[in-house]
Amino acid sequence: MSRHDWLLLIHVAGAFSVLAGALLAVVLNQAAMRRSRPSEVALLLGLTRVAVVLISVGMVVALAVGLWLVDDTAYDLGDAWIGAALVLWQSRSSLDPSGDAATDGRGSSPRSWWPQATARATSWQHDSATRSRSRSATEAG
Repeated sequence: MSRHDWLLLIHVAGAFSVLAGALLAVVLNQAAMRRSRPSEVALLLGLTRVAVVLISVGMVVALAVGLWLVDDTAYDLGDAWIGAALVLWQSRSSLDPSGDAATDGRGSSPRSWWPQATARATSWQHDSATRSRSRSATEAG
């Protein structure tokens, strides 16, 4: 096998590592959501660290060997599909490992609204349930 063949093999293996890590993360997350014991949930979510390592290593290998392949072949970094791949890689690596965008300078990420929104929705549901019970009691009495 030539050097080009080896580089291509390693590059594709890195890409498959990213896919395997993503699939593993989904499977472990879904399995954790179906468990009721906290110890089982913690174990399964702890195992997602393996998925993060697979994704991270795969991305670095795919990028590094991909750039080496560009240098080794007649392709150029100015080719549209290579530029698009680099933009996609940069956009993904600008996110933190949890998948949230980087903080906005105030120490909060764009998804920091989620706990507040769910708390408001829960209190709204509680308030509306209380109002409907009091209406039912008033109408019955």
